[in-house]
Amino acid sequence: MHGRVLDNLKDYAVRALVNAVDHLGTVAYKLADLLEQQALDVAAMDLQVTSINQQLLTCQTFANKEGLRQQQLLAIIPQHHKHYILSDSINKKVHFSPQMHADVRQNLLPAKVG
Repeated sequence: MHGRVLDNLKDYAVRALVNAVDHLGTVAYKLADLLEQQALDVAAMDLQVTSINQQLLTCQTFANKEGLRQQQLLAIIPQHHKHYILSDSINKKVHFSPQMHADVRQNLLPAKVG
């Protein structure tokens, strides 16, 4: 009888050990699966960050080119300094309409008689 109890204890210990190893295997598999999923998530986020960085670089390049273009336009447009601007009294007498130019030319021609 003593041998039977010892055999039952050995069988119980072996089954407990097998169950523990099986449980550890299941936990390890689930943990590895979770880590793999997180690695895929990180890779997807990395791709999104790379895409956003590329878009940002494109926007910065456009903004730099547009800023440079506007600076070049400003360099081409003549700058008027205050001492070249006509005074208010002269501005009121000067009109820049096509009719005024025509009237001035007519006044220069000799008047027709008759």
